[in-house]
Amino acid sequence: MKCAWIAWLLVFVLSDGVVAQITFDCPSPQTGLANNPFLIYCVVTSDGEEVPNTNWLFNSVIVPNQGDRTTSTMNGLIIQNLVLSDAGDWVCTGELSNGFTDTVTVRVIVDDFPGPPLNLALETPTTSNVLVTFDRPEGSEPLVLTQWIIEYRASGDDAWTTVTETDTDVTEFPISGLVLQETYTFRVAAETGAGRGDYSQEVSITITEVTTPPPTTTPPNPPQQTFTPPPSTAPASLANNTETSPTIGQQSGDPQPVLNSILTIVLGLLAALIVLVLAGVGVYVWCKRSRRRVVCQTQDTAKTPPA
Repeated sequence: MKCAWIAWLLVFVLSDGVVAQITFDCPSPQTGLANNPFLIYCVVTSDGEEVPNTNWLFNSVIVPNQGDRTTSTMNGLIIQNLVLSDAGDWVCTGELSNGFTDTVTVRVIVDDFPGPPLNLALETPTTSNVLVTFDRPEGSEPLVLTQWIIEYRASGDDAWTTVTETDTDVTEFPISGLVLQETYTFRVAAETGAGRGDYSQEVSITITEVTTPPPTTTPPNPPQQTFTPPPSTAPASLANNTETSPTIGQQSGDPQPVLNSILTIVLGLLAALIVLVLAGVGVYVWCKRSRRRVVCQTQDTAKTPPA
């Protein structure tokens, strides 16, 4: 009897030092459709018999367990009408009676039908291609877009040709295989987990032949040339010339014509002097001038002078 009492006391002491663990079964992320009720599934248990008490936080604000929009249950938190602003991280806290607590975070994604893409335009058309550009739907930032749906058809056709693009971060795509001189109509829609949204406004274009001018090339800049002036050719009077310039009164070149002129003048004066002397004694004198000399002849005045 004494041994049984000791064993029971030992179990009580050991169990009193053991802290129970809280277990969360709360997958993340979880996706709900906007404008519909949504359950954030989160089951909280412990390794003992006690059921933990749960509380919820969203954006650091306590969520009412029995409020107008939210209700806490054994299976999680029910949101009566899910809206786009409910997307984000929801924090669930489990608490035991001994004060032990633990938390878990659940990411909530709100799906909704997206609006129509904006500002659809067709750019840089060629003989068989066109570039489709557009903007994201208004208010689609909280949504997770899964793909773009681009549709086009030729004039007179009822069926649309559909091109899907899964890279929703890009909002421009080339469309090829178009026919020259054909008119095409384009439209674009966005899609989420909730489904396909509304189409954009339709835009039409006629594919015409485009003549691409040859690329213009800019000639390279010519090399810079440095101009070196030729050596200075100063006049003889300014240069260091060893020749002496003639002074006034000196003649350069052949002196023969000057000497001939002087000689002619002297001979003429001499002839005139002789004429004067002979005339004084009654002698008739006549002279002839040749190219370089003067020839004078005399005759008695009693005779008839020569013709």
